[in-house]
Amino acid sequence: MDIEVEKSEIVSWIQKLKDISLIEKIKLLKKESEKKTIENSGTASQMRKFGDGKHIVSFVAEDFNQPLEDFKEYME
Repeated sequence: MDIEVEKSEIVSWIQKLKDISLIEKIKLLKKESEKKTIENSGTASQMRKFGDGKHIVSFVAEDFNQPLEDFKEYME
């Protein structure tokens, strides 16, 4: 059987599912598949998650929010 036909049949079957435990199992399979794809691709941008960079900034100057002199003429 052609793989595209099989995928189509699986999608149709999933759309009709009402059993939450089966849906949860499918979600776990999807998550495992995505994890393997990321591991095989090796690109950092795909492996990033929200909050990964929260410890990157170690110092912010006290005048960080102060207006810059270079833009003074635009603020008048």
